[in-house]
Amino acid sequence: MRRASWLLVAIFVLLAGCASPEGTPLEVCGDDWEPLLAADQQAMTDRPQTIPIECYSVTGSSRLELGFLMPPGPDCFGVELVEVIESSEAVSLELRVGGVADRLGACPPEAIPWSVLVELNAPVGDRQILDVAPPD
Repeated sequence: MRRASWLLVAIFVLLAGCASPEGTPLEVCGDDWEPLLAADQQAMTDRPQTIPIECYSVTGSSRLELGFLMPPGPDCFGVELVEVIESSEAVSLELRVGGVADRLGACPPEAIPWSVLVELNAPVGDRQILDVAPPD
């Protein structure tokens, strides 16, 4: 039985490695994009949802900073994860946020510009950067 579970894990990993990047091309963040806060990726478990990425900046040969609008309150949100699929031609990104306990008593009633850093397995180079979330 234990051998069968290892086989299933191996098959899943192989299939995940075969995924091709897809999505809508992202724009490079302009000088006017000023996130209020850089987010740490954290594990969130309450109602995770995929949200659109507004733009990206290359901050190192294999690093991207993703700009996005954190959803408005009354609930508070935090970055759950960024799923990355890479090929030699493109990088697709899926940004997920989840609900967090409000430690201060209130969350902003408007969307707030935030950013998160993403490390890639290979240099960005001239690869196309794609967002999996449907455009607004």
